[in-house]
Amino acid sequence: MLHNEYDYTNIDEQDIINRVQTGETDCYEVLVKKYQQKAFQIAYGVTSNYDDAKDAAHEAFISAFKAIGTFKKNAKFSSWLYTIVVNKSKDKLRVRQRNYRMVYIDKAIKNEESESFLELKDEKGKSAVELLELKELGDKIQVVLESLPDSQRTAFTLHHINGFALAEVAGIMGKGLSTIKTHVRRATLELRNRLDGEL
Repeated sequence: MLHNEYDYTNIDEQDIINRVQTGETDCYEVLVKKYQQKAFQIAYGVTSNYDDAKDAAHEAFISAFKAIGTFKKNAKFSSWLYTIVVNKSKDKLRVRQRNYRMVYIDKAIKNEESESFLELKDEKGKSAVELLELKELGDKIQVVLESLPDSQRTAFTLHHINGFALAEVAGIMGKGLSTIKTHVRRATLELRNRLDGEL
């Protein structure tokens, strides 16, 4: 059991996992708190829908808890969890209608692997006209992203929106690094071709 006098946030992550695996299920809360924000961001990047993302992240934590007995000690828990999040998010895409999200293009695009190609930004302080223009551009970008094959869209959003290194994306998606690079490059080129003159 999780005792109030003990601060589990200072315990090594693998130790927390070991405790959960041996029956101290309350310790799982530490892992949830540590990864819930990133899990939601990933789910939102894939689904483009707040409710879908929230549900997908929640279901991913439940699935991870149920399967934690199979987690291998030499693996990285975050990558294992994020793989489940991506899969749950894809499930949501198949059964629920998605909403657009507002996205903004970083004008300083240098190459297709720029970490800041596409990012979410705070719209506070912008005028109504500026917000409308940004939303229109964001809608156009979202239309392109939603038209991409699932693998390209997922790789692109994980890398450029969620900020994962390409090697991390490969681990999360269970694909080779060269494949991930190809997915990201093709998605980037498609965005540039379809939005020519607006970037």
